[in-house]
Amino acid sequence: MATKGVDGKTVLKADGHEVQVMTIAPGATIPPHAHLTGYIVYPHTDMHVTRTTHQGVLVVKKETVHAKAMEPYSVSATEPGQQISVTNHSDQIIVFGKITKSAS
Repeated sequence: MATKGVDGKTVLKADGHEVQVMTIAPGATIPPHAHLTGYIVYPHTDMHVTRTTHQGVLVVKKETVHAKAMEPYSVSATEPGQQISVTNHSDQIIVFGKITKSAS
């Protein structure tokens, strides 16, 4: 991922799943992307982000997400034709793990 303030690293691929560790600097945004399957987010730090859903160039939904460190939660797959972006609104670097099904 080559976006300023965003870093993602795959740390494990096993048994049809992939584990990534993501970091987002204050004010940085993970660019729009799709998730074909649901996934688990495992925050390593408290999180205060905006999850924006895009349909082409249109913004169709904005959600504020607050999550506590070490309290995992699940996220549904994106709808067909939609993508999401995630923006860090805190003054701290956010670190979280993401567990997804591996691409076939």
